[in-house]
Amino acid sequence: MNLGDLALHKISGVGGINLTESIQPVIFIQTDEPIATKKGDVWVNASFAETGNFYYRRNKPTGTYQDNDIWVNISGLRTYITMESAVDFITNTGSSTGIVGDDLLVIHESTQEANKLVTLWKNAITRIQGKFDRLYRYSTAENDWLSVESFYWDGDDWIKFSANSAGDQWFEATDSAGWTARSSHTSVVFDNKMWVIGGYDGTNRLKDVWYSSDGTSWTRATSSAGWTARYGHTSVVFDNKMWVIGGNDSSGRRRDVWYSSNGTSWTQATDSAEWTGREKHTSVVFDNKMWVIGGSSKNDVWYSY
Repeated sequence: MNLGDLALHKISGVGGINLTESIQPVIFIQTDEPIATKKGDVWVNASFAETGNFYYRRNKPTGTYQDNDIWVNISGLRTYITMESAVDFITNTGSSTGIVGDDLLVIHESTQEANKLVTLWKNAITRIQGKFDRLYRYSTAENDWLSVESFYWDGDDWIKFSANSAGDQWFEATDSAGWTARSSHTSVVFDNKMWVIGGYDGTNRLKDVWYSSDGTSWTRATSSAGWTARYGHTSVVFDNKMWVIGGNDSSGRRRDVWYSSNGTSWTQATDSAEWTGREKHTSVVFDNKMWVIGGSSKNDVWYSY
């Protein structure tokens, strides 16, 4: 089966799709191995031409069913969804409860209705995760509900997803980010961006700050932050700011604390925190406080709010 035999749909219902310009994964629902368009494409190895029966419920359906009847295992929080309202729930992009984003594409066999296809794979994009526990099809030969197999394209082969695939499959966003290779840096998520802060490049301590909204393209917020070049520090997000805490600079282990709301301009909260100077500690935010834990062979714990 090739693309000419398939129908292409945008789940939001907007027409004018250009497959080659899509940046979201394309989901193929078919039994024949498809021709992938890019890394991260998804193939759901199933065909539902034989049945139009979909069951949305928490517990395994019991009774008499046809081959390829579909059971969408809805989590406990979603058990109120009826079969009639499930499609609206899944495709409701205008609501915070909707699963599918505006740019998610699904390719399916031309005999199928597009509004059924978004139920077929819960791990296509992050927004799908957690909405449905799993998808099953009925087999009369097995007299049971069987998990629907899904695969992703890694650039060379179709790789099978595990039942709970988050974290066990990884995709390379770039092998050469804009910043220099480094270690002992910190990273946080802030302002809908990922950040890389300071570190050590093998020769020098660093004081640059970079951000990215996709992990591929990186922008330098500053090449010279207000704090001294360092590694082994920690960073957290707290009070709508990014924080740099302690670390090792040219003078040794530090106990200063800095914050920024934009990654470019940094303000010193203190030059001399109550805890001793340290590196390779950890920091977290908990109970509306910032915490400093251990480091430099210490087992003390400090907090600030």
